[in-house]
Amino acid sequence: MGGTMELNHQVAVVTGAAQGIGKAIAGKLAEAGAKTYILDYNLEAAKQTETEFRAAGLSCTAVRCDVSDIPAAQAVIADIVEREGQIHILVNNAGITCKADPLEVSEADWDRVFQVNLRGPFFLTQAVLGNMVRHRCGSIVNIASISGERGGYFAAVPYSCSKGGVITLTKSLALYGGKYGIRVNGVAPGLIRTAMADQLQFNTDDIPLGRLGEAEEVASAVLFLASSQSAYMTGVILDLNGGQLMR
Repeated sequence: MGGTMELNHQVAVVTGAAQGIGKAIAGKLAEAGAKTYILDYNLEAAKQTETEFRAAGLSCTAVRCDVSDIPAAQAVIADIVEREGQIHILVNNAGITCKADPLEVSEADWDRVFQVNLRGPFFLTQAVLGNMVRHRCGSIVNIASISGERGGYFAAVPYSCSKGGVITLTKSLALYGGKYGIRVNGVAPGLIRTAMADQLQFNTDDIPLGRLGEAEEVASAVLFLASSQSAYMTGVILDLNGGQLMR
């Protein structure tokens, strides 16, 4: 028999979860039964999401977390482990970008993007891994991007390079985690309808399905990878791009 999408009695941690794709992911995991921690550098926005989710009967807790501040982020994970005993699911979603023109990118721009998009996810994962290794189970899902697979596409060079790193990070950690029963996978979204995308008014002519993706569709892919329905999948990057990249 196949696995289930239910996450009852599991603890999930989602970064960048106060709004947009991260909020949709956190909501989807909570709807599946997970006790979900909404991590975001903007605590006020995270608290608003917590209030909204709890009003819908979902189990969630908002926590301030800047993934680029490694000691503080690791302390957040340690606190969750002390409170819950185990973290079953980690979703590394937090991400930023910068100026798109390569001639305008500064060293500070480059460093900041990599701190949030790649350095942060690695060290946050490192903080969670010890707990997962002890329990010999766990599912980690990293949010990459089509830009990390094919190069910049409406995206800055540092963003694309950092997301390429996320893809390699995912595969490297999958190789490490397998012997402990830990699965590590990723989702590489294309153009997704968010507040930012709506403002930029992207042209969808080169998307075979003829539209932007929805945050809920990314969340559904993450739920699949986090659940036992994907129990024999690790090191996989799931493309979610409407056909922009086919392979």
